[in-house]
Amino acid sequence: MVPDAAFLDPRFTVSVPPHITADTGMDVLTHALEAYVSTNAGDFTDACAEKAVRLVWSYLARTVEEGSDMEARTHMHNASCLAGVAFNGASLGLCHSMAHALGARFHIPHGRSNAILLHHVISYNAGLEEAGDFAACSRYVAIANMLGIAAGTEKATVHGLVRHIKNLMSKIKIPQQITDLNVDKDEFEQAVREMAEKALKDNCTLTNPRVPTVEEIETIYRKLCKGGY
Repeated sequence: MVPDAAFLDPRFTVSVPPHITADTGMDVLTHALEAYVSTNAGDFTDACAEKAVRLVWSYLARTVEEGSDMEARTHMHNASCLAGVAFNGASLGLCHSMAHALGARFHIPHGRSNAILLHHVISYNAGLEEAGDFAACSRYVAIANMLGIAAGTEKATVHGLVRHIKNLMSKIKIPQQITDLNVDKDEFEQAVREMAEKALKDNCTLTNPRVPTVEEIETIYRKLCKGGY
């Protein structure tokens, strides 16, 4: 449902606990990054996505650490709306598709599902572990440079972006492995194929910058376990 108008009042969010603030804040970041690298991205969605990323980068940790910080809450509330505008125009990508399947199967909050998958999907889309050029890589580089992250090559720069995202997750106390979320490793492995098949059919996958196979999605899921499989 897309409203005709939105009235943004951050006072309604002050009582949100820190862990939910962290989860939903990472969902905002995922919305913005996926909209930015979407195959349907355009000038207007880019503008909203870029601003949302800047705001999350500056204010999410502050909002989690001090929930009564109204300046930080206001900026995060605005970032959430801006990212929503971006993805309603550009759609999303594989991270959301995988998060939908993961959250449904193991009852993990949506924002946290996105958070633990995000840097793995960025790595996949940018081809960080493979030779060759990938279209999304330069888009991630643009975001990284906007945030003051740069290295000698495009892929090294995206590696830097990934490191900063992981550092942000640590700062706001979001685990990076599925086993840290009270999910049994063997049960997770048994569900991987079914989740991957559902993610592949999810509408968000249609606008992902890289077309995945079900086997590639399975590989990404398995990266959520310590040491993989």
